Amino acid sequence: YNYQPPHRRASSSYGASSSYGKSTNWEDYMPKYEEEDAKYDAGGDSFGSIFSDILAGTAGYASGVAGGGGGGIFGDFIEFLENNVDGLEGGYDDDRLLSYGSFDEVAAEMDETDVLVTSLETKLSGVENELMQAQADLKLATKFSERLDLEERVAELNARGKVVKGYLKKGKKRLIRLRERYKELMVEGR
Repeated sequence: YNYQPPHRRASSSYGASSSYGKSTNWEDYMPKYEEEDAKYDAGGDSFGSIFSDILAGTAGYASGVAGGGGGGIFGDFIEFLENNVDGLEGGYDDDRLLSYGSFDEVAAEMDETDVLVTSLETKLSGVENELMQAQADLKLATKFSERLDLEERVAELNARGKVVKGYLKKGKKRLIRLRERYKELMVEGR
């Protein structure tokens, strides 16, 4: 029995000429994580950086709303509303739909507008609830920094509520016009 542990073997008796042909260096037996990681390198677009961008956009949103702009998730919501409410408010497509649209087209548009109005009402209700909570917290705040943050939050929620109310008003107006046209088409039998 001639076995010797690797750490007691002489370097000359173990190496390229050895019958085993295996390395005694522990690093050779460790997984090559750098090589594996290189396969999945996203070039700086890691989950952490994407998540950081989302948080930065959300944080910038509060100052953007207070400053008159809109960014982040709320900015996307406003853009969605502008494309779905403003673009159809008294424009060419709206006039054409109300004048020449078929019964099915008016009905489909009325359904979509109804869903939009319902979601705006839900959003407004949520904003109003958050506003009441922020105002209650503001009354109880004792630290200056806490009061400052809550005053900013109240201003942000007031601005958000004003925007949502404006779009809700436009959506309801559009829904009324579509319902009137729908009734006309039903009477005409189209």
